[in-house]
Amino acid sequence: MNRRNFHHVNRALLEKDLDEIHNATKQRIDIEDYHHLRKLELWWRLCSLADYASAWITPNPLSAYLISQGNFSRWTVLTHPVSHKGYDKIPGIPTSYHSRYFARGWRRFVKWPDWITPAGITVTRNHLPKYPSAVFEKQASV
Repeated sequence: MNRRNFHHVNRALLEKDLDEIHNATKQRIDIEDYHHLRKLELWWRLCSLADYASAWITPNPLSAYLISQGNFSRWTVLTHPVSHKGYDKIPGIPTSYHSRYFARGWRRFVKWPDWITPAGITVTRNHLPKYPSAVFEKQASV
């Protein structure tokens, strides 16, 4: 969707609808979601393990796929919802799945073996100023 298609949308109503969906979703998060997260975490760990086990075979598109799947899943399934406080209010889960404690200390290399820290992601996503896309379009055309 581009700006020409979006001008007729009632943005206030869209924002209200999205807020209602967001709040309803937050109300439904429970321990079952945490158990589902743990299953998916096991899958990306298995993908990463299979990648490392098969990386020595060359050429190896399977290994490339598995490392891609492991990295992508680690970000989209685990780090993204945790960093957005998706699991913070679920009672009885380990604090290592709370946004404040996720991938801190030695657990950082177990949960998030990547070059950017989850704390860095939190700062860039939640604390740095955000600009409307028109600002970037204007800067790109200069």
